[in-house]
Amino acid sequence: MDSNGRSSGKRNIAKEWCKTNFLNERALKEALDIRKQLRETCEREGVDWKASEGSRNPEGDNDYEGVLKCLLAGLWQNTAMITPDGSYKQVVGGQPVKIHPSSSLFGRKFPAIMYDELIVTSNTYAMGVSSIPQAWLLELHFFKQQVPGTSQAGNPTAEPPALR
Repeated sequence: MDSNGRSSGKRNIAKEWCKTNFLNERALKEALDIRKQLRETCEREGVDWKASEGSRNPEGDNDYEGVLKCLLAGLWQNTAMITPDGSYKQVVGGQPVKIHPSSSLFGRKFPAIMYDELIVTSNTYAMGVSSIPQAWLLELHFFKQQVPGTSQAGNPTAEPPALR
């Protein structure tokens, strides 16, 4: 028996399966542990853990809006808006950022992007990029107080200003 209570034969099979499928056994185990924690949290909070935000909407398209908004709640500091010249500037900090060439969004332009990692070389590149509607930034508490063009209550008075 190993430390997880499995027989060494089952562990060897799992290890071999991971090797054959080019997966890191430790990373897979960590992902399964996280899944278990999320499932337990959903059950404790009364949320159906079998429901998927990536399910099909009535038009037949995948609907990832809920997932993107959830990511944005945690990655709001990792956002950039397009400037009039077509480049991107970070919303927090105002530094220029480019979409990394390995991204599927490279070469395309969106009003706003969210990313999970920056790579700094001679340029600053965003990795793990998703396009988001610019208006979503105004829904976040931080931006309601910071973005010019909003009233004292944080309600938009006009479109967000273009970055200079």
